[in-house]
Amino acid sequence: VIAHILGPAAVGVYAVVQRLYSTIPLIVGYITMPLWPAFGEALGRREWPWIASALRRGITVNALIATVLAVLLFVFSGPVLLHWTHGAISASKWLVAGFSVWAVTTAISSPISMLLNAAHVLWFQIIVAILFGLLTIGSIIWLLPSLGLPGAVWSMTILYLVAVLCPYIIYIRYFFFGTATRSTMTRPTESY
Repeated sequence: VIAHILGPAAVGVYAVVQRLYSTIPLIVGYITMPLWPAFGEALGRREWPWIASALRRGITVNALIATVLAVLLFVFSGPVLLHWTHGAISASKWLVAGFSVWAVTTAISSPISMLLNAAHVLWFQIIVAILFGLLTIGSIIWLLPSLGLPGAVWSMTILYLVAVLCPYIIYIRYFFFGTATRSTMTRPTESY
């Protein structure tokens, strides 16, 4: 889509900045991945207070780590890109800021995904991902001509908050931590 609307040079800039920021989810993923089996065991024992506490801690730790790394990358993105690409690519601060917010947003959702994976709530995640993908493609096609590359990243980030993170939080609160759920539910997957 970017190549068709803005040309191949824009794809290079987008891809390089995206690659730079892909290190943040990788680092956060190493921290978050052990939550998957831990949540699975806690769900089997119906340890709701521990699950809620671990989820809050996971979100907080991920948000802190991702924020620190994103701020560092934002501050030093100019020199890093200059060195990494030998001066071939420079990115606007709006594009870099968009990827910074994107990295923090996805880091926050990672522990929630681990809980949903542990509970075998896959169809919900697939539906949310498809909806997010369709909305993102539509928004990028609509905003790219007027806002350029930053518009693509910012629209993707805002849509992620609305179409992924909000449904995840609603699902988690309703099916895992609702008052009736704690006393009557045997497994979170029984809702499907």
